[in-house]
Amino acid sequence: PSIPYRETITADTEVHARYKHQTGGHGQFADIWLRIKACERGHGITFCEEIVGGVVPRQFFSAVEKGVREALQHGPVAGFPVMDVHVTLFDGTYHAVDSSEAAFKTAGSMAIRDGLARCNPVLLEPLVRVQTVVPTEYVSAAIQQLTAKRAQILGFEPTDRAGYDAVHALVPQAELPRYITELRTATAGFGTYSWRHERFDIAPERVVANVRSNSSSNNVLDHSTT
Repeated sequence: PSIPYRETITADTEVHARYKHQTGGHGQFADIWLRIKACERGHGITFCEEIVGGVVPRQFFSAVEKGVREALQHGPVAGFPVMDVHVTLFDGTYHAVDSSEAAFKTAGSMAIRDGLARCNPVLLEPLVRVQTVVPTEYVSAAIQQLTAKRAQILGFEPTDRAGYDAVHALVPQAELPRYITELRTATAGFGTYSWRHERFDIAPERVVANVRSNSSSNNVLDHSTT
């Protein structure tokens, strides 16, 4: 199953982007400055403008925001959506004839792609809260299995079912695809578990390397079949 990785940034920056394209008729021109700020987990993606003196006309604000949001769908680490970022449009210039919404949208995307790389981007992996229910004699085996999956054991307690205990843990979701088979093998077929999403945490470097490798392999496969 696909793991819903995300990306975010851990530093702030200011970035300038200028889009200028000349064709046979009217050209395309947009020039903007963005401030990109890392936010706390759960903040989401927010956008605002602090334009003074009309250096960027108001009718182009939404185009810049659209370009920003589209660019944030593909992060610089492994191409996953970026979360928890605040972007401010605070300066720029325009051309009375050649500027358009399309040009400012393109400039917004360019600025984000250039700026994110300067903001110490990181990969986020989803952590899930797991409740594993096993016969009491298998609690130790269940804890060992979860620990091997990079789990943080939160504790264990008796259940309403006589002779069964519940082990609670936070586990990276990427560690779960084969867990039910392994659990039942270790508990003579009696172990069960349930889970729900808890939060995103920064992934360790070896996970980042593996995700990047898989992403590159998928891209090669996609190109080879088109």
